[in-house]
Amino acid sequence: VDMRLRPSGRQGPVATAIQSFTSYQMDEAWTWEHLALTRARPVAGTPDLAEAVEAARLAVMAAKGGADKVLPDTAEMRDRIFAAKAADGAWEAKIGPGRLQDIELLAQSCALRAAAPARRVEAQLRAGQRAGSLTKEDEAALQEAYRFLWRLQAGGRLLTENPLDMDAIGEGGRAFLLRETGASELDQMASRLEGHTSRAASIIAHCLQPSETGAG
Repeated sequence: VDMRLRPSGRQGPVATAIQSFTSYQMDEAWTWEHLALTRARPVAGTPDLAEAVEAARLAVMAAKGGADKVLPDTAEMRDRIFAAKAADGAWEAKIGPGRLQDIELLAQSCALRAAAPARRVEAQLRAGQRAGSLTKEDEAALQEAYRFLWRLQAGGRLLTENPLDMDAIGEGGRAFLLRETGASELDQMASRLEGHTSRAASIIAHCLQPSETGAG
């Protein structure tokens, strides 16, 4: 456990009361903390405590999800993420516009705005569609992109700890990735990667425009 990450910083207590946690989330927390809350779950403690934490989580999301600053704050966070780390190679699946991290950020904003209890990305995107933050077509495109990118990411991590290099992983590695992503050849996999990320990035940029109040 990294003790520097305790609730009140280096000088604060190791743990916080549920009432203090709720008050902080309601009165002081930033939007990025509310986005993180969409993925939060109890991992230890009594059932009563777990129920109290979940109730607090949903109450905070219901109170904060409708704030006007959610979209611009999410867009600003997106820009900061891109500025902090660029995509690592042509086959990058996680970092960059329209890639896994980008889709996950939008999914969290969808869950927050809808005050949806869903924690998984796919369910958060569905919640966004039901709430009107995404059209059915855009939600389907993001789901397809997410599944493709996840298979590419997971497959690549099984083959190498380094940035994915098709020459370095050999013929067997390439065949494995083609099978996992449903592509028949590398050119087709590269085309799908470009198509999915381009479409996803466009959808996300549109959704995070502050002037947009719905799917449009």
